[in-house]
Amino acid sequence: MTNSLLISAVAVGVLVSVVAGTNHTTPTTAAEAAEAAEAINNLFVFFAAVLVFLMHVGFAMLEAGGVQAKNRQAILLKNVMVLTISGLGWWALGYLVTGPSIAAATDTNWFMGTIENLSDTPGFLGSVPKSGAILINWFYGFAFAATAATIVSGCIAERVSLGSFLLFSLCLTGFIYPVVAFWMWNTSGWLYNGASGNVECPYDAAAVALGAPLPPVPVPVTYQIVIQNCTCPCPCPCTCPCPCPCPCPCTCTCQVQPC
Repeated sequence: MTNSLLISAVAVGVLVSVVAGTNHTTPTTAAEAAEAAEAINNLFVFFAAVLVFLMHVGFAMLEAGGVQAKNRQAILLKNVMVLTISGLGWWALGYLVTGPSIAAATDTNWFMGTIENLSDTPGFLGSVPKSGAILINWFYGFAFAATAATIVSGCIAERVSLGSFLLFSLCLTGFIYPVVAFWMWNTSGWLYNGASGNVECPYDAAAVALGAPLPPVPVPVTYQIVIQNCTCPCPCPCTCPCPCPCPCPCTCTCQVQPC
């Protein structure tokens, strides 16, 4: 509890110092208002990314308390190394695969982000503009990718060797997670479009994933039972369903017709 309060106090102090160092004059033009809005958005995204990054401390403590005493140093080392490997994977390939909205990347593919030539690529941050907003978004994505790998670390604690897990983390943060992130959050991803109603059901979503055309949606047809030539001597009227459920003898001719 004391550590949590300390971390919260430090975070609040950083925010206060950042806000205190900014110009508090009221924006007078549209350009100044847009610049102020962008600065606030960047600060919020960065603060959220730091909170996600600090989750690794909690994961490390949780995993250290859930393994045998002899394996605690190994699990803590694994949590430190997964951040390093995840950073390399995200830096080299992961950020590219997510289809970032920059000139060097193309996101018209439904499966993953691509590039047109190796000389102009967001991989390794090569052609990425070194502006605050873009680098903050890069760090935000890295924090989530590394957290995905750390969650797996807790699930397989004391079951997988360090080298095997680091290789898996490199593949996860460099390709597996970025591909799924592209599907879900990029405007060209098939899950993003499916969530907006373009994919009718999971079977159609699977068909889109395999590149197959969507089947035509059948038009629902409602049928009704028309009773003709019904003669009932008793007071019970003969109604649907057919045959007539009356206990007395009834003679009915039923016909099924579409509405």
